[in-house]
Amino acid sequence: MIITGKVEKFTIIEPRSVRLKGDINHRIREIVEIIPIEKYPYKIIGVNAEKRGIFKLKLRKAKNSEKLKYLFTIENLRKESGFYSDIIYIKTNSKIMPVYKIKVISEITGKYVKIIENKKVNKRLRKGKKRMKK
Repeated sequence: MIITGKVEKFTIIEPRSVRLKGDINHRIREIVEIIPIEKYPYKIIGVNAEKRGIFKLKLRKAKNSEKLKYLFTIENLRKESGFYSDIIYIKTNSKIMPVYKIKVISEITGKYVKIIENKKVNKRLRKGKKRMKK
């Protein structure tokens, strides 16, 4: 069977896949833009990952945008170096495409260093800031 015809886009996802790369002691994240095409409107009703605990997921609507646009942040949570991958599922109320998949690959390098807070130093710094405000 051969099917011919025009294929229409009904959403823009940029980038289509995510590659996180960086040192474990730095914030490693990527923002994905999801823009529904006006002809095929939909709302995002849920976001989840296939695996748990690898990435932090945050979805929000863009504020200063004329058209509906979602900004989806994917951030590394792992504290061990290595290669990790996952699939993120974007659930919509669309009958045409109820779920979008975004593939995420991360390459985390380095050794995790936990920063220990010195409460006495922080307390002195806060007092110094209060004096400056007066």
